[in-house]
Amino acid sequence: MPEDRIILGVLPVQGDPSKELLRYDIHNLDAVHTPRYRLVGFSFFGEVDGTNPTADNRYVHLQDPTENSNQLPTPGCNGGTSNPPLPIIRPYGQWLNDLACRRINFSRVFLFTSEQMTKYFPQDKPNGPYILTQIAQRYVERLTQYILWAKQNSIVVCLTLFNDYMLRVGDPAKPRPADGFFVNPFNDALNAATFNFVTVADTDNDQIIRQKFYRIQPPAGTVDYDQPQT
Repeated sequence: MPEDRIILGVLPVQGDPSKELLRYDIHNLDAVHTPRYRLVGFSFFGEVDGTNPTADNRYVHLQDPTENSNQLPTPGCNGGTSNPPLPIIRPYGQWLNDLACRRINFSRVFLFTSEQMTKYFPQDKPNGPYILTQIAQRYVERLTQYILWAKQNSIVVCLTLFNDYMLRVGDPAKPRPADGFFVNPFNDALNAATFNFVTVADTDNDQIIRQKFYRIQPPAGTVDYDQPQT
């Protein structure tokens, strides 16, 4: 995918008459004269991860071209406001076309969320340990297609790493809940043996488990690329 990016930042509003409130606008810092950039955004957690929609919930599943080759079955703008039938399934092209029709030009995509259908980390075999040094090829494919379709609709995509596994703590009343920390790739029971981020013992209560996950430390010998190397 050819690189096509803009650098957004905030600058104080010129000529603001207010002396008590400092106002800022978003500008394209990479363009001549840093013009103001008006953004109207919409986001949810399933743009790349995908969901498993059912007839009794309103989770939206978006299809990339691998799942659905007909990416824009209804081109143009439809001003209808009625609720769509459930489950809600849309191709990327149709979804982003419809956002643009509603003057949405900013999409914040949260990466590395609690997966529904598409895994962020690959596994060494089906249902096997996560490989934490790689990003799953299927995930990259979906993300690339989303960005390409957004570009065709003049929508800016902001990529945000968000580890919401840390918010899914499971049910403390259960000794080993089937969600929460126990589906977190940083749980040593779920990743390749060379990583050793967090080990959960059978005797750990919910409070101890939370403390362990909130204090994740890199394994010994891990290179910290944010620090100067000697």
